[in-house]
Amino acid sequence: MYHFNYFISLITGIFDALALITKDQYNLNFRGDNYPQRTSLNPLAGGNFLKALKKRNSTLREHINEHVNFIKLIYELRELVIHRKMLEKTQLKIHPINSDKIQIRKDEGWKMNCILIDKSILNFIGRNTNKIQKYKSVTEWGIYQFEDDSILLEPFDFSKMVLKKLINFSNEYLNILGYKRYLDEVKDVNPQDLYVLSIEAFKNGKLGL
Repeated sequence: MYHFNYFISLITGIFDALALITKDQYNLNFRGDNYPQRTSLNPLAGGNFLKALKKRNSTLREHINEHVNFIKLIYELRELVIHRKMLEKTQLKIHPINSDKIQIRKDEGWKMNCILIDKSILNFIGRNTNKIQKYKSVTEWGIYQFEDDSILLEPFDFSKMVLKKLINFSNEYLNILGYKRYLDEVKDVNPQDLYVLSIEAFKNGKLGL
């Protein structure tokens, strides 16, 4: 679980970097602006920052608000990783004959490493849509929920969804700030640039990633 814990920390680092870039670009002043942790996309910590931003760029503030549950989801996980306890691994085991028989920490059958989470995490995920996958026992966000309401999160599927949402969020965020996508800049100069061709090759052969 080390890599997943580190992954969550990196995502919040990206959010924090976007907030700091925004503060500098608009030279924002607000109560608590001398504390770095107050410059945050997380409304719990960065409420005054977000209010100041709304006065300078309401479009960007609305963009952040549209993704607020996604942002809260990542920061909630970060709290577990950094300030409380590291996310611990458990195992989801599906019986090799009857997939309806689900058990934890057994040595037989098909297994999948998961993380036990609480309903506060599930609530944020649910608001981001959480469809059942056709050929998997977990949802698109990597969720498996038991009849007793205990909830498991599968890191791989969860991370894929997080990255997709993060890329879209960040691209639009920087676009609103006035930045042009690097890929578009390179493509405008040379459509056959190796970087452009590599990205296209990845899109065509990414094997579901």
